[in-house]
Amino acid sequence: MMSRLVNGTYPDTSKLIPTSFSVTMNVKLNDLYNAIDRASLLTNESDKNTIKLESTENSIKLSSNIPEIGNVEETVSLGNSVEDGFRIAFSSRYMMDALRSFEGEEVELLFNGEVKPIILKSTDDDSLIQLILPIRTY
Repeated sequence: MMSRLVNGTYPDTSKLIPTSFSVTMNVKLNDLYNAIDRASLLTNESDKNTIKLESTENSIKLSSNIPEIGNVEETVSLGNSVEDGFRIAFSSRYMMDALRSFEGEEVELLFNGEVKPIILKSTDDDSLIQLILPIRTY
């Protein structure tokens, strides 16, 4: 075995997760997971399994498409109303892996914009936080 000490400082990880958010959504965990699972049927590895999320006042719309086959649109109702509508894209595989780690009935989706990370928090356990990076689709 061989090891080597690397000079330098470790990045400050406390600044990775923001403390304030512009948009907060509460959604049922099973409904969100099942909608992402169905929407991911028409994604492919070359596009990084990209799904688009678009928010409305009382629901979110998940969509994906493959031009040769067709498109999928799923709607999930929110537990709270959201004033700011926005669109963001992410990897369905990473999001489903993150959602599998949660227990309970609801999960919080926290956003700060279309190019900032998505934060997932459990409504039951504050110690469990997942961070998903968005994918630029333009």
